[in-house]
Amino acid sequence: MNLDLEGLVFCGAILIIMLLLGAYLKTGQGANLISLYLILPKSKKDEYDAAKLSQFYGSLLFQVIFFVVLAIIAGVFDITWLVILMTLIIVILTIGSTIYAFTNPRFRK
Repeated sequence: MNLDLEGLVFCGAILIIMLLLGAYLKTGQGANLISLYLILPKSKKDEYDAAKLSQFYGSLLFQVIFFVVLAIIAGVFDITWLVILMTLIIVILTIGSTIYAFTNPRFRK
């Protein structure tokens, strides 16, 4: 068992920030925090439903938090392959959901 107190406190603080950000996005008000949406021209922004997009990314953030917690637990118990797997899942989930969000007509007005 590998118990690094400073690392756990830091990860806990990051998780709390992620939880607060996820809750804010779930309210549908945080579309300007989504970087790909933020860099779109005004004409393209008008095509998307910002509230639905924000709620989708809030849900995504909660899923990422779940996998981060699993990776932290795996790190504490020195399960290296599980940490690598959780990191890979987070990357695939993030890239896949971004492609889905901006190519699917679900988020268009």
